[in-house]
Amino acid sequence: MGVMRPPTPCLAPGCPTYAAERGYCSKHYKARNRTPAQDQQRRLYASSWWRAKRARIPKRDPFCRDPSGCTAASTQVDHITRRSAGGTDDDDNLQGLCRRHHSAKTMREVQRRGAQ
Repeated sequence: MGVMRPPTPCLAPGCPTYAAERGYCSKHYKARNRTPAQDQQRRLYASSWWRAKRARIPKRDPFCRDPSGCTAASTQVDHITRRSAGGTDDDDNLQGLCRRHHSAKTMREVQRRGAQ
């Protein structure tokens, strides 16, 4: 049996929690590589304002709005024009999609951005 090391504090400034992974507590380990834009996005999607909007769009669009004519229930709220490309959070830029078509659309956008 190996020697147990004493616990070490998290490397994040001011964090009183002991390190769990590579010098950071679990909270700061996950956050260490996020950009300010990603933090802003996380705050937006956790807000009560977004949660209310998130509940409203599937009621307006109960079925997937993918152009293929999919009839699956819409379970994801999608920005028609992504926010990073100038799209807004207005209802007219949001649509309900099923998980499959939302994932496929997101993948196409990621691949397109990578090719630019």
